Amino acid sequence: MPPELRAVLLANPREGYPALLRAASASLRKAAANPRHLGSGQLGFFGVLHTWGRDLTYHPHVHFVVAGGAIGLDEWKPSRTHYFVPEKVLSILFKAKMRDELHAAGLLPKVSAEAWRRDWTVDATSVGDSRASLKYLAPYVFRGPVSDWRVSGCNDSESLADATLVLQVKRSGERRYRPMPLRADEFIRRWLLHVLPSGFHRVRHYGFLHSHAATAGMKSGG
Repeated sequence: MPPELRAVLLANPREGYPALLRAASASLRKAAANPRHLGSGQLGFFGVLHTWGRDLTYHPHVHFVVAGGAIGLDEWKPSRTHYFVPEKVLSILFKAKMRDELHAAGLLPKVSAEAWRRDWTVDATSVGDSRASLKYLAPYVFRGPVSDWRVSGCNDSESLADATLVLQVKRSGERRYRPMPLRADEFIRRWLLHVLPSGFHRVRHYGFLHSHAATAGMKSGG
């Protein structure tokens, strides 16, 4: 999400997070349905909502793991080996569909016009058999934004205002974690940014990976 949208989603998570998931999944299906790409939107994929960056700041985004092809009328239609659908196409579709979703939810007036003037970022990368992606995503599904070992060096202060800790952070492009000192109350504030609405499901399944997909005439669930 571009910066102009993050405050809107943070203030309206019950409407904003489903809108994000719907817009992203619909963009993927529409791009795949184009005859220049797969020629079918009958995909199978699942998504995981993330709301955090590496340092616990607010950064809402979705990771999808997608089967490498689509179901055609009478055959399996494999995607290209080096990419699924073009990132540029996905970014244009995603921006348009997110705008439609926010309009339907009554949130569009809250978004700065600058959000629609900038290019949006979508990363679509071939990962082979997906085991590396699954290994990366699995801990975030149930453990939350920070593993216990990443919090170290907490001082023994009697006052929360004076308490500090050290958060181990791996910056983008780096291979090792580095210590980042934080006040304890700032750590708590950042942690609370990622509490989801009651009953919200972080993981969603779509297409032929959805539990309600029909054996014949597959439904596009999600």
